[in-house]
Amino acid sequence: MRPMFLAAPPTTTGRTAATLPFSQVNHHIFGPGRTYTLEGTHIYFADLARLYGLTHGDDYFDGLTRNSFTEMAGEAVAPFTAGDPFDLVIMAHSTPDPEPGWPGPSLTQALPGGPLAFGIAEQGTAATATALRVAAEYAASAGTGRSLVLALEQSVLLHDLPLPDGVVPPARDAVAALVLDPADPAGTVTPRQYADVALRDVPALLGEAHGAGRNAITGQGLDPERDVPADWQAGAAPSGLPATGIWAALARELPALRAGEGGLVLADYDRELRYLHTYEITFGAERPA
Repeated sequence: MRPMFLAAPPTTTGRTAATLPFSQVNHHIFGPGRTYTLEGTHIYFADLARLYGLTHGDDYFDGLTRNSFTEMAGEAVAPFTAGDPFDLVIMAHSTPDPEPGWPGPSLTQALPGGPLAFGIAEQGTAATATALRVAAEYAASAGTGRSLVLALEQSVLLHDLPLPDGVVPPARDAVAALVLDPADPAGTVTPRQYADVALRDVPALLGEAHGAGRNAITGQGLDPERDVPADWQAGAAPSGLPATGIWAALARELPALRAGEGGLVLADYDRELRYLHTYEITFGAERPA
């Protein structure tokens, strides 16, 4: 029987997971996807909306297209289906799946080793940090070896209501795949999370957690000139990808970074949930033993 774990929420003083060895980071952007044609899907979402006092007209989904999480996750893991086995796969999504599906079971079936699969939701853009913390807990407590974290976001809104302040929806459908493999590490990643953080306090927290003079990539929730310590050199992740943009930037820079030594901080802030989340990336001689 596999053990179960309860994860506490992050605190204002921050929650730091154990350092994890990562071997690969891939980023995938998808095209428009398929149109909504199944009557059952229309009925499902209409019934779901009705539970919250909303309505969907008969033509609500006309013209909309979607990539389901099952489809996106399947394409993202295709390069790994003939490789070494995985013990664990975690899907971290900042948006709902645009159609009912079974991405977890499909990943367990597709990946070698038949890994335990589950999802992290309701964490906003910080979901990937939570997923990495959970992966670290499983590695320490259950002895998991090779793990996979998938960060997913999709652009179809399942309602036409105004979005809450601070919420910026994705412009594209995308998945970032992080392979955690102690047998073949390219570097290490250490996630940190802070809850109930005011935006004005972010630069001080970043400096306290990561030190002075850092190189950094900031996500969509942070301004790389205003929201980091003054002595940091920060660039912005690609726009329109609030949950996966920082990983897209890391995937783009990874070949050059792997060839050298040093470190990098990925940082982002969920303005609705007031979550600050950071990822200390290290390479070469700076990697912890």
